[in-house]
Amino acid sequence: MTLAVQSALAQVEITDSIMLKPTIGVGKTPVAVDVDTIRNKIYVVNQNSNNVSVIDGNADTLVASIAVGDTPVDICVNSVTDKIYVVNKGSNNISVIDGSTGKVVDTITVDTMAFYYENGHIGVNTATNKIYLSNGQKGKISVIDGFTNTVVDTIVIGNYTRGLCINSLTNKVYVAGNGKISIIDGISDTVMDTIPISVSDICLNPITNKIYAIDSYSLFVVNENADTLIKTICVFEYIEAICVNPSTNKVYIVSNGYQKNIAVIDGASDSLIKTVETGLGPSDICVNPVTDKIYTVNGDILVLSGASDEIIATVRYNECPSGICVNPSTNKIYVGNSVSNDVKVIDGTNNTIISTTDVGYYFSDICVDSSTNKIYAALSGFLGGSPKNKNGAGSSANISVIDGVMIRL
Repeated sequence: MTLAVQSALAQVEITDSIMLKPTIGVGKTPVAVDVDTIRNKIYVVNQNSNNVSVIDGNADTLVASIAVGDTPVDICVNSVTDKIYVVNKGSNNISVIDGSTGKVVDTITVDTMAFYYENGHIGVNTATNKIYLSNGQKGKISVIDGFTNTVVDTIVIGNYTRGLCINSLTNKVYVAGNGKISIIDGISDTVMDTIPISVSDICLNPITNKIYAIDSYSLFVVNENADTLIKTICVFEYIEAICVNPSTNKVYIVSNGYQKNIAVIDGASDSLIKTVETGLGPSDICVNPVTDKIYTVNGDILVLSGASDEIIATVRYNECPSGICVNPSTNKIYVGNSVSNDVKVIDGTNNTIISTTDVGYYFSDICVDSSTNKIYAALSGFLGGSPKNKNGAGSSANISVIDGVMIRL
């Protein structure tokens, strides 16, 4: 059943402004971010300045800039050992950073990386202290011993590798690439099984022990206990984003093809419950598991009820919203805009925009730390010159930090 968007949905206006904490300038072209949740540190990879910016999450200040290899593209943090691993595409190595000193303590040479259309993917198994690196078009996985910082194995997957995810509880690694999902045994570091489906990315629900993988048209559901494909769900074309509500075990997928809609999947039966027509093409989606509401951007902000899976409100935006995230603890939704370069805050109780603030040029992504009630907006800067921002100053790559406590209702 396809639902049309109702024309009598609630319309809202901007009613306030918020206080933005000082913008944190980082390096050139930040492309990846990871967080040490134990020590409340944020690590930002700056691709064009070949360094990693370290932000103190308590004071929201830049505390260090760590030089790494050429063209860093990805990062992962092992909070157990306080080590940070940075993938350097240009120099074919991994920089190992000691989080306690903020210094590079080792450099690990890996197989020549050939990412071309994609950057490398890196992940860590905190239970075994092993790091897994996807080498893109080389079709290999490098296995690194976190104790000795040496490559202990190379796993051949095929012509190329893409996304990967790690289940530390079962000690398995799942790799998308070469027309299949390869399942790696974390003990022997060998491919123990394959599932013949071609997907672009992959993620894990550790609660239900299900693997979700996507291509441009379908959602694939894998039973991790048996490592078998249990369902293929066609959700039209050009999948843009996916999110899961662990409270209701529903999966929401936004499609931006000919049929622009949200597909609602029942995680228990792995079946399509319904599709919700969105009008203009949606580009991102997030869920508040506490209120069971789903938010997607399509020029406006659409609010779905998780109980009925119907659109219950439209927050009129009148610009070009891009990234969206939610803080379940405060029931506030944050929407970034790459054209007007600001972040708007929506009150989830009445679906109204309560505040807005400029964050800087070329907004690219947004996330929220619900434990500290702080919002981080990534600004990529400008690669082709130095355009002027709204204050007449030159543009630069940085991270804007918004203090959620300062938002006035």
